[in-house]
Amino acid sequence: MMSPFSPQVDIPTERIDALVHAFENLSPDRLDQLGQLYAPDVHFRDPFNDVKGLAAMRHIFEDMYVQLMAPRFAIRHVAAQGSTLYLAWDFDFSIRVMGQNRSQHIEGLSECRWRCDRLPDGRMQWLIHTHWDHWDSATQVYAQLPVVGNLVLWLRRRISAS
Repeated sequence: MMSPFSPQVDIPTERIDALVHAFENLSPDRLDQLGQLYAPDVHFRDPFNDVKGLAAMRHIFEDMYVQLMAPRFAIRHVAAQGSTLYLAWDFDFSIRVMGQNRSQHIEGLSECRWRCDRLPDGRMQWLIHTHWDHWDSATQVYAQLPVVGNLVLWLRRRISAS
């Protein structure tokens, strides 16, 4: 008997490898490669964005290269279950804050749901239709900022059970 938590669908290894390679080698001139991995109607969500469509998702990455210096993803772990892929990653970059460059490190997890589409020529193609990034923006971004950071840390101590 099949459990609802164990669907009998498996993402081809070469598609997973292509996604990992794309993110670890992402650059402004390689953003077109996203169209080979993501469905045109992809739903992308992270703590700051919630958009639908490949063009809107691409815009987020284009803006990342404008706002941040030397952004780089490193995939730490990959796990797949049925048609869902989880990527644990590190994201390192620098950002200019109050006239100074500050290095930042974010640890996160991407949840990518895939589907298999039939192409006009009859071939099947695995594409990501949902990409949700999970990471703690309060402690990994806001707490690092002057003034706001003190408020976030105070609030965190106030709410904490310890």
